[in-house]
This record gives sequence, structure tokens and C-alpha cells, in this order.
Amino acid sequence: MPRIKEQKHMYEEERLEYTKEDVRFGTPEVVAKYRAERLAKLLKVSLKNPGSKIQCNCLIEIGCSIGFQTFLFAEAFKYVIAVEIDKRKIEIAIKNAAVLGLKNIDFVLGDALDKETIEQIKERIREKKLKVDAVFLDPERAESEQERILGTLKPDINKFISAYNRFTGNIAIELPPYIKSEKLSKLPEHELEYISVDNNLNRLTVYFGNLKKADVSLVVLPEGKKIVKDVSGKKLIAKSTGFTEGHTYFYEINPALLVADVLEEALVQSKVDVTEVKAFEYNKKKYLLSNRLLDEELFVRYNILAVAEPDEESIKAILAKARASKVILHGNIKQDEYFDLKHKFEKGLRGNKALHIFMFDKCVVCEKP
Repeated sequence: MPRIKEQKHMYEEERLEYTKEDVRFGTPEVVAKYRAERLAKLLKVSLKNPGSKIQCNCLIEIGCSIGFQTFLFAEAFKYVIAVEIDKRKIEIAIKNAAVLGLKNIDFVLGDALDKETIEQIKERIREKKLKVDAVFLDPERAESEQERILGTLKPDINKFISAYNRFTGNIAIELPPYIKSEKLSKLPEHELEYISVDNNLNRLTVYFGNLKKADVSLVVLPEGKKIVKDVSGKKLIAKSTGFTEGHTYFYEINPALLVADVLEEALVQSKVDVTEVKAFEYNKKKYLLSNRLLDEELFVRYNILAVAEPDEESIKAILAKARASKVILHGNIKQDEYFDLKHKFEKGLRGNKALHIFMFDKCVVCEKP
């Protein structure tokens, strides 16, 4: 069986069939690979050795779409039963699996909660004498909602858990990453694992049964760093009402740290004394100030060059002295005013640097390393 993870990138495989929309809404390969590895490791199997013949027995995947997550699961399990309600998607998944030479996937077209679909899954298990080690669900959801809730997901999450617990209690479900954790409080005991990709919140997976290893965790990809929430108590970061001067560095915070509520844990894990960091909020966005270098996998660093009153001439003088050629503006700036203001600041500049200006009560001129 070919090793999918040895390919340059799954989406770059010219022989595979997919649309731009499939890629847009599909699971990024780095996430799909991580999930397969996590499930395998938790079930006492390692994918680190490509030559290893040890695999889990069987995984049931619900909502396989065109198969990009499925193909990575096929690396970790002897057998995958992949269910999809959309006929177009499952037909593409079948074609792509054939192109890749994957023969250990059985595709089922149907509604996951339909009795006939469940009976087909049972039949496959009986025929091949399989033991189901895990179930994974990627439910359908609206492209956008004012507020993410469980009630709009398909299939119904509680009904799904009840129906598929008969196969195994080891269930993993992908949920919208910005759904509020309090809306999940009535679910059976679980772990919330947030996934960050390239400094942005990307996915949320909920693990049940033996797959649960913490209450809340955050995984940073592609690096693979894991941060576990400390529920026993935290050392709180000092907070200010706004930007304060006297610091060397200014940081934007990876949104995943805030949603997972593991900001303090991330700093402690990076061996940073939280008393050396100050947090502030402006226009509903949080930032950090420090004289310490912080982990750039988690925080976007800016070197503070100057702080000025929101006066055009003062800012232009700072930009000229710093040899700027263009500026990137941040803050509560109306879209129709952004380029006019940008043009005013850039007019007459003769330098060769791109500098950032954060428009708080005062203007903070920064350079991004």
C-alpha cells in the first residue's frame, strides 16, 4: 500500500480528482495526518516507522467527503469504513482511493443515522471479522452562522453518539472551532482539542472514551507542540487598560490560545515568567507587551520603534527616520479610509522598509522581524 504521507502534498497529486470548493472546505493535510497519528498513538500504534506492519483494526469514518482525511486513516488502520451522504463526493473518493492504490477502504453511501446505513456497516464488520477501534465524525455545518451551535450540525451529535457507541466508546468528532465550550457541557465526558495551523485557529476535535487524555488542549501545527490547560489554577498575567510604553516587543496573540484559554500555560511551557508580560485589549482584540522574546510559533512579534500621538506629521517624521517605504496599518480603521490614510503616511518616503502602525489611543510604529 503506498505511503500517502511520503507524497509532496496530497492536493498537488495531479491524478486526484477534486474541485476548488472541495479543497477549501476539506481538512488540511497537516491536520489530517496529525489526527491519524494521534488516533494511532492513543490506540497503542505508532506511524513514525513507515515500515511498521502494526496497525489498528478498524475505524468508521462518518462524513468522509472526497476522502483526503480517509486516506490518512487508511495508513493507521487495517480497514476503514467510510460513510458519506453526498453521492458526488463519495464517487470522487472511490476514484481517488483507486488512483492511490488504497484497497483497505470500504465506502458506504447513506445517512449515518439511517437504519439501513448502520446495518451496512454491521454487515461489513461481520463479513471481515473486524473489531472497531474508533469512530470519527466530520458533521455537515452551515458555511457561516451568527453563532455556532450543536443544533445545526448534521447528523444530530447526541443521536450520533448514542447510535455509534454500540461499535465503540472511542469516538472523535470535529466541531466548529469557534463554538463556545459551554454549549458542549452536556456532552459525555470529553476532551476539547483545538488545532492551530500557521498561527491561526483551524480545527476543534472532541474526543470521547479512551481517546480523551485531557480536559482541554491545543496542538500547534506543523510544529506539533501541545499545550494542556491547567484546571488547578493559573498565574494571571498583569493587565492594563491600554497600550503602555516602556516595552521592547509588541505581540499579536494566536487566536487559538485565547479560544482554548491556554495563554498562561503557553507562556509557562515556554519558560516565560508571566510577571514579565503585560496584556491589554483594544477594540475587542488582545495583545501582549514584553521585554522578553516569546515563542514565535504562538505569538507574532513586532519590534517597537517609536510611540507617537495620532498626528500625521509626527508619524511621518518617525517613518522617514526609520527609512520606511511603505506602511501597514492596524486598528479600527474604516475600509474606505484605510488607503487614503496609508497614502498620506507613505507620501514622500524614500526608504526601503515596510513598517507597521498600530492605531491605538497612541500610534505604535513597529518593525516585523
